[in-house]
Amino acid sequence: MRLFSLCLICLCAIFLTACPPNNPSQGGTNTGFDRKKMLEDYADKLILPNYTDLQTSVNELETAVNAFTATPSATTLTAAQAAWDKAYTAWQHCAGFDFGPADQALGMLSQELGTFPSAKNLIEAAIRQRNFTTNNFQRDTRGFPAMEYLLFSDSTLAPPAERVVMRFTSDTARASVLRAMMLDIKTKAGNVVTAWRTSYRAAFIANDGTNVGSGTSFLFNTFAGHYEQLKNFKFGVPAGLRAGQTRAESQRVEAYWSGQSLKYAKEHLAAVENVWAGKSKAGQDFTGFEEYLNSVQGGKDLITNTKTQLANTKNALAAIPVTTTLARSIESSAPSVNAAFTELQKMTRFFKSDMSSLLGLQITFSSSDGD
Repeated sequence: MRLFSLCLICLCAIFLTACPPNNPSQGGTNTGFDRKKMLEDYADKLILPNYTDLQTSVNELETAVNAFTATPSATTLTAAQAAWDKAYTAWQHCAGFDFGPADQALGMLSQELGTFPSAKNLIEAAIRQRNFTTNNFQRDTRGFPAMEYLLFSDSTLAPPAERVVMRFTSDTARASVLRAMMLDIKTKAGNVVTAWRTSYRAAFIANDGTNVGSGTSFLFNTFAGHYEQLKNFKFGVPAGLRAGQTRAESQRVEAYWSGQSLKYAKEHLAAVENVWAGKSKAGQDFTGFEEYLNSVQGGKDLITNTKTQLANTKNALAAIPVTTTLARSIESSAPSVNAAFTELQKMTRFFKSDMSSLLGLQITFSSSDGD
């Protein structure tokens, strides 16, 4: 019996010696990496500054919209369009933070403010009926894309500014609907910014684990989901490249009415890259996912592969003609659009499956694209 016990102890000792205390490639545990510092940097150097920029630009947009609706003219319209462009550009850098305060009663903030394409017929019906509300699930009737429709929908016709102005001067309900959309954006974005500043920041930083519901998990999943939105809905669907599609649907591009789809797609990719690299809009580096990956086994190789594919993806977007709209490029079957989608598809594994595996983070969203 004593011999048996001695053998058992020896076997256990051999087993424990053979097994390392942790395997960084299975979740990066006990690497010494400070996730709390990472979350603090994301909150203070990226998320809050981006939301603050959005809030500032939204306030400027409200001023421009009020001036235009009070005195419709080519001058006030041009100013409102420029303010919308500035605010929507700022929005590209906030749409990927769909957690915490951004998870609202009627849906995520990105759904409330960024659903496209807008429902032209429903918006026009609301104007005719003098009955516009934002307290419903018709998210394609509000937000930045719906405002774009009202401010730009006739801008491609000659003379562009006069036609938009004429529609506002001939029907005051159009101005009422535009102001209601504006107020809805300002209220919902403002509520999120206030919540981050007053309470959620501390909770986000304190919850520094990797389990579902942690700050790290929320940030990773919304980052990956934000990338999927770019790939699938700004390129895949309009180009007719998603499963089940039999033809291109160019009218479903983002920013169809202003013709700036490609510009916002590039801004969207820049926003995604900033989250991955831990970098502010101004280019300031901080502790982010790149540093986190660098602390785990296999992370350095993934960083190299990710940067290579990011460069390939940006080059592919740069190859799409800027002399015409993305919708027209799709309609003319421009190979550059399909090539860009291919590079975006290649990027998915690095941002999604490989990264979640190395960092031990569970993917909790569904992109439904079969990648």
